[in-house]
Amino acid sequence: GHFGVPEDLVAAAAPYVTALIDASRLDDARAIAGRIAPWADVDARAASTQLQLFRAMGQDDAARKAQSTLQRLKADRPSTAAPDVR
Repeated sequence: GHFGVPEDLVAAAAPYVTALIDASRLDDARAIAGRIAPWADVDARAASTQLQLFRAMGQDDAARKAQSTLQRLKADRPSTAAPDVR
């Protein structure tokens, strides 16, 4: 992956974190999200995962930062296959 992003880890962890959040397993979600957090500045999937987690945990300031990072990443890479976060 680009910038040394571990493709397999991010591809597996991002949907897993979403599923854990949906199941209200926030501690587990935070643990998995933490493994891909180092790449949240360069990978839209990792950034999106952080954003979902911060929103679920009610961390508004962190969520706002993650949102702006995600928007920057999407602007940099319009071809990114990351889903829109609503």
